[in-house]
Amino acid sequence: MFKMTEEKLKKERMMEYQFLEQQIQNLNNNLNSIEQNLIEIKSMIKTLVEFKSLKKGDKIKASLSNGIFAEAVLRNTKNLQVNVGGQVVVSKTVDETKEMLETQLEELEKYRKQTMSYYNEIYARLEQIQKNSTQ
Repeated sequence: MFKMTEEKLKKERMMEYQFLEQQIQNLNNNLNSIEQNLIEIKSMIKTLVEFKSLKKGDKIKASLSNGIFAEAVLRNTKNLQVNVGGQVVVSKTVDETKEMLETQLEELEKYRKQTMSYYNEIYARLEQIQKNSTQ
């Protein structure tokens, strides 16, 4: 009877361990995605800072698609057309756009911190299960 309970407990620990391993893998994927988004947003902010130094009539390379550019001449250096989601594009100043991106960056940093905290909790539980199974 004791042996059955011990076997059942061992099986439950194994199932929990496998579930937590999957959670760790998912969180790793999320963290990688978050890191990539952070890099992209920081790059966009840097580009906006550089854009502010341009003047009307300056020639630029406008991105049409990933790796495809067209030569263009700037007619307006004060406003940008910004996709705000749902196929809605609005006019924003460079500073407003930069502020929007900085807000996104802050939110993403918070999300990364929360995700990392959850990751650490799960990892600690995995270590606890491993430690208990070797005793």
